[in-house]
Amino acid sequence: MFEITDGTEIVVDGERWLVRVASPGVYQFDWLSHRHGYGFSVTNSAGERFTDEQIISDIRDFLHQIDPTTGYPAD
Repeated sequence: MFEITDGTEIVVDGERWLVRVASPGVYQFDWLSHRHGYGFSVTNSAGERFTDEQIISDIRDFLHQIDPTTGYPAD
């Protein structure tokens, strides 16, 4: 289980991420190992803590949107 505090670094599918709780139910994901420094945020409208599975799933969903050849979001 991840202990997400002011910033927790995790690795998902070989990629390094910094995960932060911006406010209750709002998570910020910074892609540390990507050359363009992408990131995204996800909101849980109930303000609840995300499970480890939710965190990993959100990161993988984001990664699936990136073209592996160009490193940019796919069209």
